[in-house]
Amino acid sequence: NPFALTIASHRDPKTPLEARFSLNYCIGLGLLGHRAALADFSEERLADATLRSLSRIVETVPDDSIERWGSKIEVTGEDGGIVTETVAAALGSLGRPMGWPELEAKFLMVAEPAMGKRAQAMLSALRSFDQPGALEEVVAIVSSAPSS
Repeated sequence: NPFALTIASHRDPKTPLEARFSLNYCIGLGLLGHRAALADFSEERLADATLRSLSRIVETVPDDSIERWGSKIEVTGEDGGIVTETVAAALGSLGRPMGWPELEAKFLMVAEPAMGKRAQAMLSALRSFDQPGALEEVVAIVSSAPSS
């Protein structure tokens, strides 16, 4: 979708933050079997020569027929054969919302590097946030954070 090219327009990202907003980089990650997890947007991954080389040859073309959160990829092999895949809606979009297992996995992927083992406790507290005492539990978990 043309909107994706607007928000993820960094063709040759120089920083992990730019890589998060680079269709070329994210497509390269996927083609190399990476999940586009937090660790995939590190200085180390950004320096990967194979990934950099692959992402440089990715060509992004806007297509108004693709829904806002959808995508279509065509990969041309060395033999000239073309493989095409279309995704109507990205995981986490309104057209394909995440269920609890995906939400929990994403939360832990982001929270564990910062919180360690406390991330699981935080997830449990947040899952039952509508229960009495949950706010106090969240505050206690956050307050027990090691100082930096």
